[in-house]
Amino acid sequence: MRRRIALCLVVLLAGIASGVARADHFDSNAGTGSFNPQLQVTVSQSGSPLLVNRPTSFTLKMTQTDHEDPPVVTRLRTPGDWNYAFSSTRQAENSLNVPTTRCTDAIDNRNNSPNGTGTGTQLDFSKRTDAFFARAERIGTGRLLVHADGVSRPGDPILWNAQLAFISYDAVADTAQMCALFITNDPRVTQLPDPNPANTRDDIEGVTEIVGQFPVARVTEGGVAYWETLVDLTDLIKDSTLQELKVSVLELTSSFTAQSVGNWHAGGITFSRGSVVSGTKSFQGSFKTCPADDPSFGSCKSGRPDVTRTSTFAFTLPAPAITAPASGTLTNVNPVSVSGTADPGASVQVFSGSNAAGSPATADGAGAWTASVPLADGTHSLTAKTVDAGGASPASNSRTVTVDTTPPAAPVIVSPAEGQLHGGTAVTISGTAEPLSTVQITEAGLPLATVVSTGTWSTTVNLTKGPHAIEARATDPAGNAGASGPLRSFDVTTAAPVVSSPAQNGATNATTVNIGGVAEASALVEIAQDGAPLGSTLASTTGTWTFPHSFPEGTHSLTITATAGGFVSPVVTRTFTVDFTPPEAPVFTAPEPGSTVRSISVPIRGTMPAAEVGASVAVFEGGTRLGTALVDATGGWAMTVILQDGLHRVRAIATDRAGNTGAPSALLSFTVDDPLEITHPAANSFNPGTIEMQGGADPSATQVRLFEGPAEIARVPVVDGAWTATVSFATGTHTVYARAVNNGILGPASPGVTFKVDATPPTVKVKKPQGYTLFGLLAGSPVQGWATDEGPADSRLDRVEVEYRNSLTGETVTRVASCTGCGGPSATWTESQRVLPGFYSVKATAYDKVGNATSETLLFLIV
Repeated sequence: MRRRIALCLVVLLAGIASGVARADHFDSNAGTGSFNPQLQVTVSQSGSPLLVNRPTSFTLKMTQTDHEDPPVVTRLRTPGDWNYAFSSTRQAENSLNVPTTRCTDAIDNRNNSPNGTGTGTQLDFSKRTDAFFARAERIGTGRLLVHADGVSRPGDPILWNAQLAFISYDAVADTAQMCALFITNDPRVTQLPDPNPANTRDDIEGVTEIVGQFPVARVTEGGVAYWETLVDLTDLIKDSTLQELKVSVLELTSSFTAQSVGNWHAGGITFSRGSVVSGTKSFQGSFKTCPADDPSFGSCKSGRPDVTRTSTFAFTLPAPAITAPASGTLTNVNPVSVSGTADPGASVQVFSGSNAAGSPATADGAGAWTASVPLADGTHSLTAKTVDAGGASPASNSRTVTVDTTPPAAPVIVSPAEGQLHGGTAVTISGTAEPLSTVQITEAGLPLATVVSTGTWSTTVNLTKGPHAIEARATDPAGNAGASGPLRSFDVTTAAPVVSSPAQNGATNATTVNIGGVAEASALVEIAQDGAPLGSTLASTTGTWTFPHSFPEGTHSLTITATAGGFVSPVVTRTFTVDFTPPEAPVFTAPEPGSTVRSISVPIRGTMPAAEVGASVAVFEGGTRLGTALVDATGGWAMTVILQDGLHRVRAIATDRAGNTGAPSALLSFTVDDPLEITHPAANSFNPGTIEMQGGADPSATQVRLFEGPAEIARVPVVDGAWTATVSFATGTHTVYARAVNNGILGPASPGVTFKVDATPPTVKVKKPQGYTLFGLLAGSPVQGWATDEGPADSRLDRVEVEYRNSLTGETVTRVASCTGCGGPSATWTESQRVLPGFYSVKATAYDKVGNATSETLLFLIV
């Protein structure tokens, strides 16, 4: 019994790498009549197994892997906006040799009956002995190259399509002809007559019969001989929205009871893009157990329903690209010109955020497009999409564009003030304007200066003496020019004189005050007091001038002007004090007389009886000035001085702002007892190379620094008036002193401490008994060894200690060895006291007199 063809349709979605998938497959059961076609579907584009956005064409390949009977009709349907035609295919193969029948015999019925002796002219193609599958490949529009060899050649397409060919062969002439070709891809199918309409075993599907004689050439390639002919199919392949693929599995000979000729491939169908390009496309495969167009085939086997499978492909438009304007562009041009690239002829819509902006643009033949996009003032993130009736593509790259068509407000001129008399021809003009705008200052329409505003702006220009009227106008970074502000009028006159003495609000004790300064060259400088002229003087050619005058004690106010070229300068005022009276003596308020200060940082405070604000107070010890402080608004003054330990007597003298010095204060006596000291190591002591130095300090100090000579050797914090520092020294004699940091001031040095250091440890060796390898054997023999010390003579070997540690119990015993030569540079030692028998780790340690130590450990079995 012949098997049915089982087909199953599998969907490969667009945008996913092509592959072969298998849909729901159920075993066929001829007894129950179940029918579940099995089909494999592969989609590719332009030779690549990847389907990209909106392909101009793609190939759908359907591959059957099971073969069952009865024959199946496969129809591929699509919504209607796609055209398709065959691309290169290759046919199923068998191992039959090329038939030797003549062409006339090939279309006769000589071998059509089941027993090979049939008569008449009716053809039963299911029993032909000269029928076999041939390969075919598309080599051009409507041209099919048929290979009648049954051999697969390297490089041939891997797509398959069922083809049936009859070949006549002249063995003498070694020539052949193709008499007929039965193909399965033409909707204008011709049904071949069926001598047994009731027998579905003998049925074949309707196929297109191309009757003719086509010359066949023998070709040898790679040692393989095959037959080849070219068939013109131009009028047979049509574009259609419904294409039927009719496939028949034919018995080649009665001996092919398995009816399996290998996999066949109904496919290699190329779909070309139509007018509607985006969206989801469904292709429907409909599988029937009997031909739907010829009732003469008889009834189908019961219980075998038709099966439909659907493949869905989502085609997305390819995203365009925006090439201009550059991202970050600021413009005052609206609409904004946006351009880029896309598929030739594509419709491109620009978006601001998620909103469409302007009308779509059409890409030209080279793919270039430009859109005029109206945008509101503000910053916009622009993208573009290719659009059509079916939808839109993913968004393009984004470009940020800021549109600003609003002119800036008129700048405000702050200086010079309206109606101001400005002294000097160098005039500073300043004001406010929109940040980042460019401000242009003009006078009578002529530019004076241009300056960039940060919100405020300022510039200096040179103007002639006389009246002036200026205005300012701003242009923002987008190029929008605003209106000019109101005119600002002012007068430029002679520069105001500069008064260098006396100082404003200053004080002097001079009987004659030299009033002086700088003015315009050769200007007349006039001085008045309380509206009454005091006098005048001419400035030199360099502008300097002076006017000496005697003033009584008290505060005086002057007005000074300069006149040059008929222009009088603005008035300059000057107030000062004449003071001939010395201040009173200061009074100490701290420290308390006779007190003891427990810090080298000593605060000294006091008051001025007459509250001479601004006066300076100097504190002296003997002829040494310790420090100076100013009298504040309350009449008080204060300073902090660093003093050594001991008794101190100080006095204070005040000098007022006019330079008058008063009488000295009464003496203040107090004692400084600084706790800064080094308590360890002791003076003249002998110490190992690493010493933990200790000492005390002022509790208010934050840090102690140790010095040897000018070199700092350690710095440590002070905690509750104490400090500790671990310092390593070389062998020899050392002198170390300390300095404390108080209120950020490094104080004086403490008394130094001199001590000796032995930084050289001794060496020790344990004598190994004869034959010692991993451990030694001691049977009543003492542990012996030797030691040396190359340190200073007064810190040589002191002792040798021997520690026995039982390796099994962990118990330890330590004993001092008998040492011959200890106290000198070398010695021998013996430890002869017995321990309990066992396996011991024996460690010998040699000490010098300052505690430097060295050890050596050996393993012994003591019996």
